[in-house]
Amino acid sequence: MTNYPGLRYFSKGISLVSQWTGTEHQEMQHVFLGVLTGAVQPTVFHVAQAMLDIFYAQFHSHMSQTLNAPKNALDKFHEHKHIFKDLGMHDDFNIPKLHSMTHYIKSIKLCGSANGFNTEFPEHLHIYFAKNVYCATNRRDYVVQMTKWLMHQEMVDQFSAYLDWHLQRFEEPDTGGDEEEDENETNLNDEVLMSAVQPANDDSQTSTQVISDQPTHILSA
Repeated sequence: MTNYPGLRYFSKGISLVSQWTGTEHQEMQHVFLGVLTGAVQPTVFHVAQAMLDIFYAQFHSHMSQTLNAPKNALDKFHEHKHIFKDLGMHDDFNIPKLHSMTHYIKSIKLCGSANGFNTEFPEHLHIYFAKNVYCATNRRDYVVQMTKWLMHQEMVDQFSAYLDWHLQRFEEPDTGGDEEEDENETNLNDEVLMSAVQPANDDSQTSTQVISDQPTHILSA
């Protein structure tokens, strides 16, 4: 295949890869049809093409035309899937993921675009609930040890949540008491100032009256 930016070239093939990530699956699907061309029967190619059309029908918004495209691809897959039985590669198709594809379009019509229908989130949880837990074991009978570790961790998390809830019951709610105290203190200071200013005003009036009366007393004398 002709190289172009974004195309990954698997120099060592894909048979030696034991674990695939979501990104690696998408990179492999970019070259999947090119590899199958001329190497398999046309019916197998049509099945692979139909599956890829379903996987790549990813939009943030849909309309009738975009919803009909994956439906037609799914019908095409069911029409040609018998080739795997004819070649002895598979006995039946009782696979949960294949069954869930029949509900995609209905789910989109009822709930909107199926954002997040991928394995990236579960893969991230796999680190916390599988890899890190396995490192806490002694590598012998690790399934039993991992199960016990997860049970204990869940108990610790539940007890911690209970303690947080219990402590919050005894905390005094913030009702704005400090603001009320500051406001009362301000009002008290204003009253003190007013009481101090009022007598001064009375004295000034009295002194003014005395001064105004003095010239009258002198003239009368």
